Amino acid sequence: MRSAQRFARSLLLVILWALPQSAVAAKPLTIGDGTPASCTEAALQEALAIATASGGGTIKFNCGGDPVTIPLTATLTLPNETTIDGDAVIALSGPLVGYLIVVDQNNTAVLKSLTITNPIVDGAGLLNEGILTIKDSTFFNNRGGGLSNEGTLTVKNSTFADNGDYRHSGGIFNGGTLAVKNSTFSGNIAAVGGALINSGEATINDSTFSRNKSDQVGGGIFNMGTLTVKNSMFSDNGTTFSGGGIHQQAGTLAVENSTFSGNSAVDRGGAINGVATISNSLFSGNRCQSRGNGGALFGKFVIENSVFSGNTCGFGGALHGGGDITDSSFSHNSAAFQGGAIRALGQLTIRDSSITENTAGGAGGGIYFCCGNPPTLINTSVTGNTPDDIAP
Repeated sequence: MRSAQRFARSLLLVILWALPQSAVAAKPLTIGDGTPASCTEAALQEALAIATASGGGTIKFNCGGDPVTIPLTATLTLPNETTIDGDAVIALSGPLVGYLIVVDQNNTAVLKSLTITNPIVDGAGLLNEGILTIKDSTFFNNRGGGLSNEGTLTVKNSTFADNGDYRHSGGIFNGGTLAVKNSTFSGNIAAVGGALINSGEATINDSTFSRNKSDQVGGGIFNMGTLTVKNSMFSDNGTTFSGGGIHQQAGTLAVENSTFSGNSAVDRGGAINGVATISNSLFSGNRCQSRGNGGALFGKFVIENSVFSGNTCGFGGALHGGGDITDSSFSHNSAAFQGGAIRALGQLTIRDSSITENTAGGAGGGIYFCCGNPPTLINTSVTGNTPDDIAP
């Protein structure tokens, strides 16, 4: 039986190769006859074989209109110039050791309106080594990680939820070029970078990171590449050590027009730990523990036009570190010990800013500086802080 099936498939491929490209690629390849039972792994693999033979194509489904899950027992390798459109009703599922889907080098593919789930530790959702666009799709409960990118990846209007565990990556591991737009990352977990590990070049736009966690650093994102975050929200992400929202290990980090609220780290940087440029952003209600450092930020920063309110920590309620601050405000932040708003560490210059109504349990309700290195204040008001404005 298997020999006959292999012969029939080979014959089909020979016929397809003999046809003009337009004869086989002009219309979508449709899987199914209108019933859920007709939408199978075998039918999907056959459609991929046809797409391979015809130089690509669009694969669609006719499964009856209700949600259908197609269990996979073997990896789907996407041919060049191929689109799989799940029409928001198709889920591709394991359990499968390894990746459910692979895009090889030099191949271009699109995944649209699909759900990808592989709920075993030794399995993951997808590996991209080519050029891949993902639209309107969901990566859910991929225990070994949602997606690994070593090529060029664009993610639009998609969701990464409850992926990963503390031994693997969470939502996305990026070692290539990544662009994320209008997408949501929630409830993902990993040893580092619960939602995203970036060692390549990544740009995040108009996206939300919420309730992601890491066992070490970077509850939301662990970055050691080039990362730009714009118009995005980080809320209630957490880690056991540093960088509840983002941990900047190496490379560069720029944050613009974004909000960080309710993020937490046990030791340092409730929102961000590391070195970063920040502009036009809001930090509110971020925290670290009572012996920790930097309720919102820990490290060295260039900050413009940003607001820090209601952040709390042991040392430096909003910020513990140095750098340059311009046109920004710090109010109602608190520290258990020193630096209700800021505990200065190293060079710190503050211009055209206000630091008011912050509190510290020990000294420096507004600013605490150490080591004989007072901050430079230019057109900046430090008033109404408790128990004092600047110490020592």
